[in-house]
Amino acid sequence: MRCMGVRDNMVHLIIAYTLNDQCIVVLITQTSP
Repeated sequence: MRCMGVRDNMVHLIIAYTLNDQCIVVLITQTSP
């Protein structure tokens, strides 16, 4: 199975990907108006 990348509005960007057999979730916050 694979994970999907989901972004909330345009302020928070959530990237999820599979590493080996683990699902890694990365949360990136953008400070752009």
